[in-house]
Amino acid sequence: MGKRFLNHGGWLKIRTRIKKTDGFSLIELISVILILGIVAGVVAPIFDTNSTSVTLAAATIETDLRFTQELAMARNPTSGAQEVGITFTAGLGDYTITDPANMFTTTRVLPQGVIVLTAPTTTGGKIAFNKYGEPEIGASNVTFNIGGGGEIAQITVEVYSGRVTYTKL
Repeated sequence: MGKRFLNHGGWLKIRTRIKKTDGFSLIELISVILILGIVAGVVAPIFDTNSTSVTLAAATIETDLRFTQELAMARNPTSGAQEVGITFTAGLGDYTITDPANMFTTTRVLPQGVIVLTAPTTTGGKIAFNKYGEPEIGASNVTFNIGGGGEIAQITVEVYSGRVTYTKL
């Protein structure tokens, strides 16, 4: 079917074509792929799993130190061999929670690629707690570092309260 238009004093018949509208054109497909590539390039660095692993490891160590503190208060240990504590060794990807009553002694493995960079400066790298929940770490706060994938977290145990905090460096 055609439409008629007035053209210089006469009628001109213009043919109209019916277009198929199935699918997408090549230009539309390339445009969508280009936009998705740009979005992926911007969003991908946000999901850095190495930093997530270090943060997760630091939070796990913080929780385990608090658990060990509570375990020591529940066990009412005497000083020395009966202390409940956690031992860290520089260069390893794990640490050991020690319970002299052997009710809960375990080795925790850090996420893949995360290691203890600097061990606590206590004897044998052990952070132990007495029956009052106070850390047996000497006269000052103890700090040690864990890291992996270019990320480092510093964990601090306060001298009198045993409060545990971590910060990313």
